[in-house]
Amino acid sequence: MDLCTPAFNNQLAALIQSVDLPPSISHFLAAPDPAEAMIKLSKLLVASAYKIREEAKISQADEELGGDAYGDDVVEMNGAVAAMKQPQVYTQEETERLDQALVTFNEIGAKKLKNYRTNTKLHSAECTVGDALVTVRVKAEVRAEPEGIVAYTMGHAPKYTAAGIEARSSSLGLNIIERASDHSLYAQTTYKFPAPLQNRDLCNIHMWRRLDNSTYFVMQQSFPHVSCPVTADFTRMTTVRHFMITKVAPRLSRVEMLCQLDMNGSVGRRLNRLLTVPTLTVSLLGTQRFFAATRSPDQYDEGDAKELGRLLFFGLKKHRKNESDLRNEVDAVIAKYSVLRACQAKHRILDEILLNVLNNKMLKNAFTVRSPLVALTGNEARRIGKSLANILLCSTTGEIAVDEWVITFPALSELADERPWFRHAFGEIATELLGEASFGVKFRACLGAGLSIMDLFSDGAVVTEYFITGENDAAWALLAMVGVNTLCQLGITIIQTSGLKKDKRKTMALEFLAVVAFLKPGIDAYRVSSGAEQQPGAPMSPMFEMTLSRCSELVFEALPGMVLQSVVLLRKKEKTMTAIGSLLISAASASMTSTTSFFDADVDPSRRGGATSEWFGLIPDQGRTLAFVNIFVISS
Repeated sequence: MDLCTPAFNNQLAALIQSVDLPPSISHFLAAPDPAEAMIKLSKLLVASAYKIREEAKISQADEELGGDAYGDDVVEMNGAVAAMKQPQVYTQEETERLDQALVTFNEIGAKKLKNYRTNTKLHSAECTVGDALVTVRVKAEVRAEPEGIVAYTMGHAPKYTAAGIEARSSSLGLNIIERASDHSLYAQTTYKFPAPLQNRDLCNIHMWRRLDNSTYFVMQQSFPHVSCPVTADFTRMTTVRHFMITKVAPRLSRVEMLCQLDMNGSVGRRLNRLLTVPTLTVSLLGTQRFFAATRSPDQYDEGDAKELGRLLFFGLKKHRKNESDLRNEVDAVIAKYSVLRACQAKHRILDEILLNVLNNKMLKNAFTVRSPLVALTGNEARRIGKSLANILLCSTTGEIAVDEWVITFPALSELADERPWFRHAFGEIATELLGEASFGVKFRACLGAGLSIMDLFSDGAVVTEYFITGENDAAWALLAMVGVNTLCQLGITIIQTSGLKKDKRKTMALEFLAVVAFLKPGIDAYRVSSGAEQQPGAPMSPMFEMTLSRCSELVFEALPGMVLQSVVLLRKKEKTMTAIGSLLISAASASMTSTTSFFDADVDPSRRGGATSEWFGLIPDQGRTLAFVNIFVISS
């Protein structure tokens, strides 16, 4: 039948109207000519078939990567959370035990412990070690609701917990002996110790109570149970481990864990510290990893993505010395986290990118990968991953480095648009890598500090020359500029140290001494290059404090000093090398300060978008190192 005949069109229109189609499809097929609607329908069927095939391939790839290994845990966790919302009936004995545990928590919390270096921003830790007793306090933010965290501490994620125990050589197993109620259980944990030490175990009671609408208290302490007798195979340890869980925002809780552990038996103080402190201080990492691993990709926000980046780096950095081990761990981690597994199942290149970013080995030869994401090969992904090390070489922050990295490669731009978590997670990884080998920060900070110190000494030499040659007014004017700059530096020091939580007076005195001894630029540069963190109570980060100090020097000493020295030099008939050298050093110092401040502001990704985007963007997306050098030379 001819498609253009009225008879065919009438039959086709009647057929379309007789089929009960969804409103969106009916609207799509609406057309004056039924034949045109038929063509649209054919295209729609082809596109749907392609989409179904693509989703089937992704689903198959996801299963090959391990699938949703902890789906049962999530179901059990949800059931536990629902049960927690029901009224809980506590016996008098349970109430007294919880009250005493809360008193113990407050007593331990009131003690002053020594800071313990955790090498991660995921948590902070303090500890003290006696001959037998270890006391550890750990604080962390967990990106989950308090009820979910309580459910996790009560053993409602058995598959995840078992997988974690298998990965730790120090643990032999966790056995839940009895669930007495929705708010209490008895459990045994066994630990393996190196010879000649005997293996050890714990028999604990776990119990929780809600203190108010946003706070939960979880008690874990040694308690005998008839099904867990002391045997000759294990030395029974005693422990007190309590959690205070407070909601601070939707899907964000603050957790404080206090633990006291007595290993019993013959264990020396040093061995006790080596064996137990590192294990206890990372106790909350398992909780953070569980919620990061089971959180669906569409629930990830910027905070979740940054936490993911820190978790990935902290978990994988110990394997970076052996590429084979690192590759195996990368594959295991991708299979574990649903957000990573979904990306790997679709594109098959995330493993190569993550592996080579963590290797942090620079490429010797420059290259360009212009392939789109759909056509990106494993070899191209490997080269893209390695290229981040080259960009980090001259970057001052991980965020800036990843922004340039993503812009450089079209495939990464597509991936960052499709997976919003990618940019933030790899930004945190880049920040951690930058802290290990921050050549760009170290070079710029040390060069700026060196020029500042040279400027001060050259000004001193010029002042001496002025007094000798009778230019007393110029000498006093230059000294006044140095004095005003020193007073301003002292003011910055007062602002930075007046709110410190610890050792405020001692720190302020040392900072004052550094200012008057003209050593502050070097100290600031050391802090920035070593990746020092902002002290509790300090209003400025080390980088911002250094920038503010250099700007003070620029305004009150370098620029007016250059003008004064230029006038005096032009008036003199004899030009000395001291005066010329001092002028050149002042120019370079001022140029370094102004160039650094402008460059960092212009390449900051937060300023290149939104309402301020029209004011920033002079520095190109690629070749930023060359741009920095050119601006410095021209400014000088």
